[in-house]
Amino acid sequence: FILFARNVETPEQLRRLTGDLRAAVGRDAPILVDQEGGRVQRLRAPHWREWTPPLDAIAAAGANAARMMALRMTLLAHELHAVGIDANC
Repeated sequence: FILFARNVETPEQLRRLTGDLRAAVGRDAPILVDQEGGRVQRLRAPHWREWTPPLDAIAAAGANAARMMALRMTLLAHELHAVGIDANC
């Protein structure tokens, strides 16, 4: 399943939705969302972090870009996992 902004209201609703989708197909089906940051961000404030576009973040980080992107992706992975999303596509 791929989720879009129109499928999402709150973290609680999204957790129920991901659980219901898996229950409907009777297996642990993968659930994906496009959450790059900036314009391409399906989960938005006030319930989720507003991410800057990835290339803007890399440019701002300078020499710390690799470390900053690893931290950014780790935080994003935790946010998505908490609501039942398996992958950021």
